[in-house]
Amino acid sequence: MKSILTFILLLAGTCSFAQSENPFQRLHYLLGDWVAEGTSVEGSGYYSFKEDLDQHILVRRNHADVPATAERKAVSHDDLMVIYADKYQKAAKALYTDNEGHVIHYTLSASEDGKTITFLSAAAGPMPIFKLIYAFSDENNVTITFQVAQANAPEDFHTYISGKAHRK
Repeated sequence: MKSILTFILLLAGTCSFAQSENPFQRLHYLLGDWVAEGTSVEGSGYYSFKEDLDQHILVRRNHADVPATAERKAVSHDDLMVIYADKYQKAAKALYTDNEGHVIHYTLSASEDGKTITFLSAAAGPMPIFKLIYAFSDENNVTITFQVAQANAPEDFHTYISGKAHRK
């Protein structure tokens, strides 16, 4: 009797998993290799979004070079972001880290058509709140905006940097 019950429970678990929606379905516009648009004075960069670990995560790798100016020296920036499905909260989450030591935890939301994808960090004490927005005009062109809000004004986001990219 125990073996029959175990078999039924395993079968039920398999069926519910097979019928569950792909948590990254609305993020398909992100996938691929991308090149930043801009002049050499503004800097240059590229990034990619790839599925990994048997499609259980998405990985973004980003590189940007910003040339020196009279006010600052040249900077090379590298970051890594891992997007994963939080099955308990039924949400897509992301962990961002970079070569400057920053770490940001995001929750993702996507428009119904998948053309606007928003990464929003949670309020954490006095730390700023970050919002990263990918707005696709079509499957090959995107505007990326990084915004910051202070903890004491969490709805008052200001654009820190914005740019465009196209599919490679």
